[in-house]
Amino acid sequence: MNPTLLCREPTGAERVLQNSLRKVLPTVPHMVFTEGLWRNLGLDGPDPFFSAVLSLISMPPSASFEFTLCRYLLQIRDFYLFLARPENFEHKALVQLCRLMMRIDMRFDIRFVSALAEDSDLDRDSFLRILSVLDETSPGGRLTLTLTRVLRDSDPLVAAKVERLLNRRVASPMLVQRQLGSENARTRANAIESLWGVDSLHTRRCLDLAAKDSNNRVVGNALVGLYMLKDATAAPRIRRMASHPAPEFRTTALWVMGKTGDPAFKPQIANARSDADERVRRMAEQLLAKDPSAAPSDRHAPTLRQNAPQEVAANARDEGAPLRLDGTFGRLYRRG
Repeated sequence: MNPTLLCREPTGAERVLQNSLRKVLPTVPHMVFTEGLWRNLGLDGPDPFFSAVLSLISMPPSASFEFTLCRYLLQIRDFYLFLARPENFEHKALVQLCRLMMRIDMRFDIRFVSALAEDSDLDRDSFLRILSVLDETSPGGRLTLTLTRVLRDSDPLVAAKVERLLNRRVASPMLVQRQLGSENARTRANAIESLWGVDSLHTRRCLDLAAKDSNNRVVGNALVGLYMLKDATAAPRIRRMASHPAPEFRTTALWVMGKTGDPAFKPQIANARSDADERVRRMAEQLLAKDPSAAPSDRHAPTLRQNAPQEVAANARDEGAPLRLDGTFGRLYRRG
């Protein structure tokens, strides 16, 4: 059987509905279709209807009628909620489907986020799942405006995920700088992570300041970034962090050592097995079990982006303007 947009074999009930739809759909006016044909078919909800329609469309669509069905579906708000429910699609299948829908409707990703943001019943895990899918399928900074609106009403975990996605996509020094002034440590840490692999004066200064933050995760991400840029101070700072009085900082320092994949850190990791804190000992054991002597993976060490386009102008404009701190990390601003 040829694969369809349903991404699985239809159930018996869906096959019965298929046969009905084959007869009905060619005669259905547009507005009747979008305003609830599933109700006219006596269904308790829209999901069986959407499943049956998708099972009628080949992967990829090969006929004009199939493309027409796709366009109809993309105008129905409930269809996006159907896609968002984890029981309906596995991650890989949903990514494939979203990529196809993006080719049919260039505003699909924006419609998707907007529909989910308006649904008060959608649980947080489902929304985070869709953000991950869109991160794989939506190009560039297309979702910036839509996701910025979502930020205002999101809980901290969703907000952090959105900020991380925006930082990585937009790579805007001004956006990162603004988020470095947040009181939320997760936001600051995500902003610093978005700078990994960007080699510019602005980035180096931000990373250097973040390495003095009061939060261990922010400091850890900053030291990873500095190490990637081959900063001469990175390794000594990582070693000093491993001797920090607070166990959470020592644990993060070990995580940073493992992230770099530098075998020079192996003796210090081995010594941490006798640390007074159980979390530190456990992290050391995990790293040694994974062989920290191995070279870092591509995922851990992204290619440096020499002077990202958005930063070139910022660097030229801000050259020589010193960064200052307001509070522990506080509000990052420029003097003068």
